Amino acid sequence: MNDEPRKPDDDPMVSKDVPAPWEQRRPDQQPGNLVQRMAGDQYLADERQQATYLAGDSQSLDSKIRGGGQDAGDAASEETTRLCPGCGKVTKFVQGQCTNCAYKISLSAQSAEQIAPPFVAPGETGAAWRVLGIVVLIVIALGVGMYFVVQSLNKPPNETVTTTTDTRATATDTEDKPYNAATIDESFHSRLKAALEDGNAVWASADLDAYIYRYGIFEHVEPGTSQVIRISAYTGGADAESAIEEPHSSAFRAAMSGFMTPLNERGGVDASVFLVYTGGDEPPSPKDRYLRYGYYYGKEHWEEINRIVQALEGVRNADGQYPLTLSESIVRPKIRTHGGLHFIADGYGYVPIFKTDGSGNIIMGTGTGLSSFVPEEVTDYYLFVYGGSEDFGLDMHGPDATNYYREKISPFPYQPKKALTNVPLVPDGVPDGIAAVVKSGELMDL
Repeated sequence: MNDEPRKPDDDPMVSKDVPAPWEQRRPDQQPGNLVQRMAGDQYLADERQQATYLAGDSQSLDSKIRGGGQDAGDAASEETTRLCPGCGKVTKFVQGQCTNCAYKISLSAQSAEQIAPPFVAPGETGAAWRVLGIVVLIVIALGVGMYFVVQSLNKPPNETVTTTTDTRATATDTEDKPYNAATIDESFHSRLKAALEDGNAVWASADLDAYIYRYGIFEHVEPGTSQVIRISAYTGGADAESAIEEPHSSAFRAAMSGFMTPLNERGGVDASVFLVYTGGDEPPSPKDRYLRYGYYYGKEHWEEINRIVQALEGVRNADGQYPLTLSESIVRPKIRTHGGLHFIADGYGYVPIFKTDGSGNIIMGTGTGLSSFVPEEVTDYYLFVYGGSEDFGLDMHGPDATNYYREKISPFPYQPKKALTNVPLVPDGVPDGIAAVVKSGELMDL
C-alpha cells in the first residue's frame, strides 16, 4: 500500500452512469440532413421522383435501340424542367431527354445528379434564402448548445459511489492567504487515521455497529495555485448504511473537524471526506490503506483467497478429507505458507481441525503403523491470510494455541502421550498479523 494519489478516472465520485446528452437521444431522433428537413415537401417529392427515374429496372425500346443507359422507361413520359448534367443549363426534359443537348438520363449520370445542388426557380430565390437563413440559425444554436455541453463535461468530477455523504469541513476564507499545500506523507496518514478513529468512536458511543475500515486519497494539484484532496472513507458493520446518513454523519464530521478544519484553512487547499458504503463489493485500489481487517478485507481480496479455498475443497473431494498441512504445491502459482500459526509476511497459515470422539478427544488412526501417529480425519480448517507485518491486523490466538499447534502436534506424525484435543483459538489482546480468516471455506465475519 502507498499514498500515491488516485487518477481522476479512478475517482469514486465520478459518475459513470449518466450518459452524455447526445447519448440520450433515441435512434429515431437523429437530426438527419438539415437542408432536406427545411426544404419542404415539394423538394423531397422531386427528389423521390428523380430517384425513381434513376432506379427504374425497365428500359424503353427506343433507349435500347440507341444504346443509351438505363432510363425510366414508360414512367418518364411527362415533361419536366430541371438542370441538365450534360449542358449545364436548366432545360425541358421529354421522356428523360434534354431538349437542348439530347442528354439522356441514365445510371451513368446518377453520381453527377446526386452531388448537383437542388434546382431553384427564379421565383423561388427568396424562399431559398429564407431556408438558408433558418439553417444558419439552427447551426449557430447547435454550436452554442454544444459549447455548454463541453463546458459541463470539463467541470471538476464528482465522485459517485454506492452511498456517500460529503463531510466537507467548513473552511475560513482563504482567498487572501498565500498558497500553502499540504504534504501527504506518513505523518499525514497517521493524523488522518487518528481522526477517522475519532469518528468511529463517536459511532460506537451512539451504539452503532459501524466503522471506517479502509480509506483512499485522491489528490489533484495545480502547481502554485490549488490543491484538491478527496478522502474516501469506506464504512462497514451492520449499521454502516444508516451511519453515513444524518444525523450520524454530522456527528462523524464534528469528530474529524480537528483534522479537516486546519487542512482547509491552508491557502489554496480544498479538502473533503466522503463516507462510502459498498458492502465490500468494490475492490480496493492498491494505494488504499486499511484501518481494520477481517471480513471486508477478505471480501475485497476474495479473488486471490478463493484459489486456496478451491484447492482445499479439491483435496477433500479427492481424499475424503482436508489435508494435514497447507502445501505450497497445492496451487499454482505457489503460495507462501509456513503452515500452522507460523507468521509469514503476505502469506498464509493453516490450522487443521481433527475429527473427535464424544469426549472431544482427537481420534487417531488405527493399527500399529504410521497411521496410529496421525489423526484419523481432518474435518475442518482455519486459513489465515497474513499481511505485511506481525504487529497489526486481527487478534486470533494467544500463546497457548501457538505452543500447541506449533510445537505439540505439528508436524505429524506424532506419538501422543495422552489424549489430544483441538485447542480453541483464544485472542489475547495482541495483533497476530492476520488480515482475514477463512473457516471451512467460509469467510469469517469477526
